[in-house]
Amino acid sequence: MTSAQKAIKKVFLDSDVFTACLHHCLTSEKEEVLGLLIGKVDEASFCHVLASIVMHRSDKQPDRVEISAPQLCIATAYADKLSVVLGESVRVIGWYHSHPHITVWPSHVDVNTQFTYQMLDSFVGLIFAVYQNDPGSAGNTVQLTCFQSVEDPTHPGRVVRKDIELQIVNKPMKLFNLKAIVDLPTILSQEETHPERPDQADVNDPLTFLFNEALETLTLVHIASRVAMPLLEGLEARLQSAKARLAELERSLPPSRPPPQ
Repeated sequence: MTSAQKAIKKVFLDSDVFTACLHHCLTSEKEEVLGLLIGKVDEASFCHVLASIVMHRSDKQPDRVEISAPQLCIATAYADKLSVVLGESVRVIGWYHSHPHITVWPSHVDVNTQFTYQMLDSFVGLIFAVYQNDPGSAGNTVQLTCFQSVEDPTHPGRVVRKDIELQIVNKPMKLFNLKAIVDLPTILSQEETHPERPDQADVNDPLTFLFNEALETLTLVHIASRVAMPLLEGLEARLQSAKARLAELERSLPPSRPPPQ
């Protein structure tokens, strides 16, 4: 298939997937984060994003992220499980990553990465620009863009971005997308465990040992205070809102009639 055959006309992003991705992108103000998108592409070349999966960062960088082959295999296996849950075939159809404190537009590295994965199958990219200080607003703003990559007809061998229309579809929170949000603190904590780091028992210098312990504790406290607690407060607020809505619907129901004698 050619790249033209893989062109996506429009992307429909379920609102609970948007929420999960945004929560993930807001967890780091210094480094970019990465995840993959799962869904389907219909016969009209419309892309439907139904779920997401967070990718572990083996190397934290402020200005780039990469998708490794093992991560893609993990996401593919997850898509197979979701196909059983949903009763329809879904697959990895894209990726998302964050741009903290920088423009929402993809870099040349992002455009080339996108083009590489389009060679495999239909694939889209989402970028969340977070922690944007807009002088015209009261606080930080979030921007979102959706794109694919195409060959530049005026410069052979060069690829450029092509903006794709994006629509967020209001959907109830699905259990697996809620779990993606709830699992964020655990995943971030796991990223702090570096295989190459020496065992603390082998550290002879007591000051080095103390520094390593303090740094790990500080990082975990940061995850708990900046990620876990806001997530918990947000989910509790969502629960209270749902309970209030349920009570309102119950009050609007007509009174039940006694059964006939």
